[in-house]
Amino acid sequence: MALYSMSQMGLLISSIDRTSLHFCNTKHEISGVIEDKKVPIIGTFDFLKKRIGSPNKNWSITSDSIALLIAKELQVNTLLIVKSCSCFFIDSKIALNQIKVNELVSLGILDASFSLNFQNSKTKVFLFFRNQLPNATDTVLASSKLTEGVNKIF
Repeated sequence: MALYSMSQMGLLISSIDRTSLHFCNTKHEISGVIEDKKVPIIGTFDFLKKRIGSPNKNWSITSDSIALLIAKELQVNTLLIVKSCSCFFIDSKIALNQIKVNELVSLGILDASFSLNFQNSKTKVFLFFRNQLPNATDTVLASSKLTEGVNKIF
């Protein structure tokens, strides 16, 4: 059910800007949107079933780690994660580092598997909170214009 909820949230997010944000259901569709220098909103996670084995089907892996695994699978340079809680010590314009990730995991803001997944990732991760969502879109679009050829997913 959690994955279906994530898909519904993705539909909502993609409705913010139908020109730049595209809801995608397949790996091929996601890659095409990235090639078009647009931002894919992931709608299905079927291509990750082999990566998330039975021992990991618990709350230690949530949408946080799933998003990071998708970014790694697609070799995406930048990932934006939107959380529904608030956190005042995070500057959403600065990519997360391992120290911040560990702190966010210890506070329960990011899932327990995120720290290890982040350690093994080359993806820059930016964290936004629900009340900052319009700024998240602005940040993605602004950085897209500044960094040609850089891939991003939401």
